[in-house]
Amino acid sequence: MVFTLTSRMCDCDSLIGRRNDAPVHGEIEADAWLGWLRDMPDHVANVSRVAVLRAWSPEDDDVVPSRARGIGIGELSESVLRDVRDDTLLTIDYPRVV
Repeated sequence: MVFTLTSRMCDCDSLIGRRNDAPVHGEIEADAWLGWLRDMPDHVANVSRVAVLRAWSPEDDDVVPSRARGIGIGELSESVLRDVRDDTLLTIDYPRVV
């Protein structure tokens, strides 16, 4: 199942892919975003993967990543989120609970 964050639902664009840019006014706290991602299985029991793509608009026809990187939720950090490139899809895998 795919969920798309709508406009103003999250200020994610100010954290994802900003590399070493200084924080901007109103930027979501990295710890809050990381906590949300880490806690997702507590709220969505069947989550197995989250995909992160740096894009201005999901309607853009040219948003086609040419590279992909997959990590486990245990590897997720602020530096990983900040390093998502324009042409890369980041997938975050969650351990399966049986």
